[in-house]
Amino acid sequence: MGIIGWGLAGRGFHGAFVRAVDGLDLVAVATSRDVDRDVFGAVDVVDVDTLLTREDVELVVVASPNLSHVPHAEAALAAGKHVVVEKPVAPDADAMRALVDTARAADRLVIPFQNRRFDGDFLTVKRLIEEGRLGAVHRYESTWPAYRPSLAQRSAWKAEPDPMHGVMFDLGPHLIDQAIALFGRPTHVSARVQTRRPGSPVTDAFAIELRYGALTVRVGADHLDPIARPRFAVIGDAATYEKHGVDAQEDQIRAAKLPHATEDWGVEDPSAYGRLITPEGATQVPTERGDYRHFYAAVRDAIVGGGPSPIDPADVILQLEILDAAVRSEATNTMIPFEEATR
Repeated sequence: MGIIGWGLAGRGFHGAFVRAVDGLDLVAVATSRDVDRDVFGAVDVVDVDTLLTREDVELVVVASPNLSHVPHAEAALAAGKHVVVEKPVAPDADAMRALVDTARAADRLVIPFQNRRFDGDFLTVKRLIEEGRLGAVHRYESTWPAYRPSLAQRSAWKAEPDPMHGVMFDLGPHLIDQAIALFGRPTHVSARVQTRRPGSPVTDAFAIELRYGALTVRVGADHLDPIARPRFAVIGDAATYEKHGVDAQEDQIRAAKLPHATEDWGVEDPSAYGRLITPEGATQVPTERGDYRHFYAAVRDAIVGGGPSPIDPADVILQLEILDAAVRSEATNTMIPFEEATR
């Protein structure tokens, strides 16, 4: 396989996990950066065209800037490669549908990289719901800690005034995807999408509400909010689960740790466990172990053995329909009946 892009995503969220999964062999990276060969082995540093024409590359990971996702994915599919694409995969649902059609015509897989389905805190929420520990869930809140009042950007391309940039397209795909994985298609969407930092060229706060009958889902992030809000607050008629902090893998990746060489990979410290709150009181709930290696093991099995894709592209089409409805809701100050969002 080969990777296009070698920033935090390419190296930390892709290369490190490919290195740790049997049956995947990283042979080339398209980047202008140095690749630490003492960690990743004899990896060739090439340009995109060279990577796509290599016969020994069967799978291409697109971890380039957002606006390049669709063009790079289309070029890889045209070259006969399977493709994993970083989020946001495409600017809108129509572009995602076209990409899926292109993959189908090429008899290749296009697999969205929605790694946050393998976060330990999300897996804990999923287990509690499936086990019925919360009873009937009527409110689900998912907030990402994103306090960043300065306009300093992690990368120059993230500062460009483009609809695929800004906090809603940066974090929204993760939070919406997790809601889709749990609850499926909503009936209504409403949102506030704002740019509030002086001089900011991109959105810096969003709050999206999804309706599912008696269930209300709220997801969001705000660069001007310093309050440590729960990462998850899931309220049912039997119990509530509250969890602060983010999945342990985030800090491990940023510290350049490697999953195959880290014994406690994805294991959360007990001091960060969430609480299950019932009328009788509150108890700590051990957080499930998060592990993005499961994503790439499923990618391998889908390509080699014909197993299911770890992420259904239809879920990302739905995700992008929700993001489109959120933009429309902000523009019209209305709640969008979701049937309208697909027209």
